[in-house]
This record gives sequence, structure tokens and C-alpha cells, in this order.
Amino acid sequence: MHTIELISPVAESWSLPQTSFSVVPATQAGTLDDVDLNRRTQEAHRHLMRSRAYRGKTVIVCWEHEHIADAKLEAEYPGERVTWRQLLELDRLPDGMGELVPTTWPDDNYDYFWIVTFDAKGRPKTFESKLQAFTAPWNDVPQNPWGEPEQ
Repeated sequence: MHTIELISPVAESWSLPQTSFSVVPATQAGTLDDVDLNRRTQEAHRHLMRSRAYRGKTVIVCWEHEHIADAKLEAEYPGERVTWRQLLELDRLPDGMGELVPTTWPDDNYDYFWIVTFDAKGRPKTFESKLQAFTAPWNDVPQNPWGEPEQ
């Protein structure tokens, strides 16, 4: 639900639709299974990359942060792409830009956009990390600097 809570103000303020790739918790404790999250992350990536509806458009992907970038999770599933960082091959961006892409999303950050632009063939060509800054009525969304604890 956190991803939907976070993206809803953006979608509403920009009058954009939302597409959800949700995962129902596997246990009564509400924990999510990494295997299910891996599968849904891969499905969302396939949908994004194959759909003609997104070509030439700006797309915002709001996701569970460990499945955006997490070196530990990636190591747990060798030979399988389980994060957006891997799926989009952000570490392979041209001109050394791939070195700017963090390998792990910090636990205390929920308030950044990773902006990836694509070339004419649909391959990522640039990367930018940008802090979200919302005004009322969403100004209670955290805005802590990258890697620093939420205030």
C-alpha cells in the first residue's frame, strides 16, 4: 500500500492514470514473499518495456524500495534479475552514468524519483535521482536527504 499512497498525489496532481502490480501478503503477519515480489517486478518491467502505450511518454514507477535496488537481494537470486536497477541495466548506462546509480536503496528513503530516459530503441540512456517535494495537502510526505534518516 505504501507505493500506492506515495504515487497517488503525483498521479492526482498531474491528472495521470495509475497501473498497479500489487502483491498480497503471504502470511497473516502481512509480510511479503520476495519470490512473489520478484515475479511482480519482472511482470511490471515486461509490461513497461513491451507496451506501445508508454513509448514516447513519461512513466513514473513507484515500487517497494528493495526491488528498486538492493545488492543483498540481488545476491540472493544469482542469475535472475529481481530489481529495477538490474532489469533496466542501469549499471550499464553510457558515459560512466551507470556508476551514479546506487546499488541499494536506503531503508529510510521513500521520497525520491529515479528518472531514467530512454533512447529511440527503448534502452535506458540517462539516470537522475530527484527528491520529491510536495506542497499541501501532501506536504507531510517525508523529504529527507538520500541515505539520511527520516525526520
